Amino acid sequence: MKNQTLIAENRSAPRIDDHSRLYIRGFNTFGFPFSEASEIIDISETGVSWLMDSPVWVDSVVYLDIFYMNPKNPHPILRRKAKARVMRVRESKDGHFVAACFESEIMAVTSQS
Repeated sequence: MKNQTLIAENRSAPRIDDHSRLYIRGFNTFGFPFSEASEIIDISETGVSWLMDSPVWVDSVVYLDIFYMNPKNPHPILRRKAKARVMRVRESKDGHFVAACFESEIMAVTSQS
């Protein structure tokens, strides 16, 4: 997609700097279900990272909805769903930085007309 930058790191798959909308569902560190909206920091074939307010444990499973946007249109042009396992959590001044690896194939979601 336009406005994406490849991040050069020693990873199993190249990561792309992306700012697509992200909706996360799962259980927080207190065992309560949560859902919140965020924005992707970067994404690859194998994983994704983002910032969030809810604290989560490493090794927990989260469910993701990814919304790719057209900058000229407020509606998503593509929606994907995935299951991911949290690999890293780091505190930052903006919230919890979370890095997760995909545990399921990223599936396209079609809208019903």
